Amino acid sequence: MKKVCVDSNFLVWAIKESASAGQEHLIPIAKKVVEYLDQNKIEIVVPSLVVAELLSDIEDDDTRDLLADVISNNFRVIQYDVLCAKEFASLRVKMDKGVMKEYRVSNNIHQSRLKADYNICASAIATNCDAIITNNKKDFLKYSDGKIPIYTLEGMEKLISDSVKEKLVDRQQTTFNFEELTQEE
Repeated sequence: MKKVCVDSNFLVWAIKESASAGQEHLIPIAKKVVEYLDQNKIEIVVPSLVVAELLSDIEDDDTRDLLADVISNNFRVIQYDVLCAKEFASLRVKMDKGVMKEYRVSNNIHQSRLKADYNICASAIATNCDAIITNNKKDFLKYSDGKIPIYTLEGMEKLISDSVKEKLVDRQQTTFNFEELTQEE
């Protein structure tokens, strides 16, 4: 079975049906993408770090428990393990510390956010996901070192809506055929 890893923003729109000002249009798109992935038997993978991010914004214990149940009952939650940690280290070592600091500062990325996103990439790669869906494509492309295709929600909607699964989608120096995600193994 093919599988895609999702970032926290995707689940905020799809499950919590919440969006920042100007992002409200992403809620129905996220729901459409979830439906498409489900119909095509593409597993949605959620790193435990993403679950923690989502739950940390909820003060009420019952609401937090309900959201945790919805996520664990509808998606595959992957735990951060030694394989993920090794992949994280591999990705981080490839990026010169001076270059990373300059990138982080020039893009106004807090160090904890950078590490969290690196860990999400590492989790997706270590568990053999076929792609990552995030609203943060630029950073994820940098963090993933070209090891996994990165899609935005709008990019996924275009692939679905225009029925262009047979077209190749440019990703850094290489290409990725979205059709591969919808083929049975």
